Amino acid sequence: VPGHAALPLRLLAEGEGEVRERIRRLHREAQEGGAEDVMECQVSAQLRDSLNVFVPPAAEWRDTRFMDVGGPEGLRRPDAQACVDLAYCLSHQVVICVPFDLTDSQGMPDFFSDIQRRAPYHFVDVPPTEQCPLLFVITQADRADVSPERLAERLRSSLAGVSEAAPSLAARVPIVAVSAEDVLRGPASREWQRLECCLTSIAGCRREVVRAARARRAAHIAGALRDGARPTELGEWP
Repeated sequence: VPGHAALPLRLLAEGEGEVRERIRRLHREAQEGGAEDVMECQVSAQLRDSLNVFVPPAAEWRDTRFMDVGGPEGLRRPDAQACVDLAYCLSHQVVICVPFDLTDSQGMPDFFSDIQRRAPYHFVDVPPTEQCPLLFVITQADRADVSPERLAERLRSSLAGVSEAAPSLAARVPIVAVSAEDVLRGPASREWQRLECCLTSIAGCRREVVRAARARRAAHIAGALRDGARPTELGEWP
């Protein structure tokens, strides 16, 4: 948090295997109710060469932070919901990962509506695709029996019926369909390259991204007050 001293970090695991196992254990303890407090974990890793496009090296990534929050299944605990609310309030850009087999599921509109409820300011005057504060990433695309383009069409159709403003948003929001296999077994696919292009654009234009997010928040608050809502009716700010 700007203006506050950084909390000391304690090394819990090192190396890919240990880190993955530690995350699994923490997740399992939280799911089983064994973890009483919210825990914040930071994972440090080297950049892929294809993402390290700035001069000096990694310069634009130093002030870029990714916060990973759970999906619908992981938000049953009240403390988890509070963490997600705070993450959305702190976010300037939202990357939404959707498994390939849920792109046209009945729960997708509800999931999208929940994001809209938690972060309504990201839906105010949404700009064109290249500046959109939302990015949908369809995962495990290699397991689908249709093309990435078809997966994206299914997801856009699911998003279009959420609200009156959704059809326009669904047409503009960027969607990529990727898989870890895209980079583990050879050259990166065109979709993976599109994802990396989106991420480097966010990092390279982070000042503009932050400025635009603040403007959207201000517009949302001003609109709510203009419509007659009182501060107490807007809910408690985290």
